This record gives sequence, C-alpha cells and structure tokens, in this order.
Amino acid sequence: MSSTLPALAFLAAGTLAFMALSLGRKGTAEALRNAKEEWPFILLLLLALGGKAWTERSMVSAAPPLLLPDAFQLLGEEVSAMQSWLPGELVFLFSFLYVLLFPLTLGTAALWLLSTDRNRFRTYCTSMAIASIVLLLAHVLMLSTRPALDPSSGVSPLLYKDNFWGPLSDDLISRGQSFPSGHTTLLTVVALALRGKGKGAMVALIILGLNMIGVLYLGLHRPADVVVGLLLGWFSVLSGRYLLRKYEGKCSNLWR
Repeated sequence: MSSTLPALAFLAAGTLAFMALSLGRKGTAEALRNAKEEWPFILLLLLALGGKAWTERSMVSAAPPLLLPDAFQLLGEEVSAMQSWLPGELVFLFSFLYVLLFPLTLGTAALWLLSTDRNRFRTYCTSMAIASIVLLLAHVLMLSTRPALDPSSGVSPLLYKDNFWGPLSDDLISRGQSFPSGHTTLLTVVALALRGKGKGAMVALIILGLNMIGVLYLGLHRPADVVVGLLLGWFSVLSGRYLLRKYEGKCSNLWR
C-alpha cells in the first residue's frame, strides 16, 4: 500500500495538469459549467466504471476456464515467444500504461469531451456503461485465468513479479479475468469517441495500440482476449449511439 497513495496523487495531478494545459482556463470553466447540465451522464460513468472495478475485485482471480472453447486458448506459445523477443526494459513502459495511464486516459477523455462536445460526451458515458456491463457478464459467465496466473500457459508473469508494479497493480486494479480484455474494450471506446478530433484521436489510437501490445507482453491476456475486446468496444459505441438517439429526449425530460 506504500506506493498506492503516490499513484493516486499522480492520477489526480495528471488530471489537473490536463485541465490546465489542454483545456486552459476557458475550457476548464466550460467543463465545470457543462457538468451541471450533464450530471446524470457523469453519474452513469462513475457508477459503471466504479461498479465494474468493485465487482471484479471480489471475483475469483484464478479459476479454471468455464464455457470457453479451446480456440480461445490458442496462441499462448506466441505470447511466450513475444516476451522473449522484446527487451525486458519494456516492462516498466507497459506496466505504466496498464496501471496508471489507463485510468488517466479514461478520465481526461471524459473531461475533454465534456468541455468541447456534449453530445459526444453523452455517447462516451453511455458506451462506457454498456461496455462495463457486458464485460462483467462475460467475466462472470466465462471465467478465464490470465496467462500469467496459469502455470501451464508457459507465459511469464512480468507485471506481477515486478517489485514495484506488481504490488501497485494489485492495489489499484483487480487481477480479474482474462477474457475479454477490459483495458482494450474501454480504450476502444475512447478511441472511437475521439474519432475526428485531431491530435486527441491520434493519441487515443497510440495508447490503444500500445495497450494491445502491452497486455500480451506482460502476460495479462491472450490474443483472442484483445481481438474480442476491440469488437466489444466497437459494439458498445454503436449501442450507445443507438440508445441516445432513441431515448435521450425522453430521459432529458425526466431530469430537467
């Protein structure tokens, strides 16, 4: 727990720095002003992500696969080979991306959209809620051990055996289930929500790409987990847009 408080302080400082440097005084004021109107979606986002995190921490982290077809267990040898190809120094980079930059990305994307595009912000929050619910259902119905926690996988637990990032990850992020990749799913939602937004969209795509490599390299997921995570993120955004178009007017009358 000694490194948890500094990590949380980093996340808070990073969010404030983003508001100051990217949004500026005018953008920050706009985000705060819009927050008064968009509080139902802010609450939805917090409940979805917070509920997912809390529920997954209470789930069994290392259980034998249930309902998963053998095809989803393929390519474990390729992950092991990937770990041997890439230099060990990348453990720090990918662990930083997985443990700290991931939640910072979700938060800063929400703030940026809140200050610049309220319609996209609503889609973002709704899509995140859908993705969180589907991820929870998948993790409950299809228990799947992470490769790093499965001795028979041949994959080295690079994140969990690191003296700094291993304990910090356990404090901040549930070891959870392997299938599908929650990080990939939610970062796909971020990338699609920022599509067409210039540098913001490019940064989101870079983070998504590095995440997909990182979760494989660290032994946290199999390739199938990542591919399904991409598809689930895309499905969540399409579903979020559909629900907003169909029900947003009715819901707006309820909270205004």
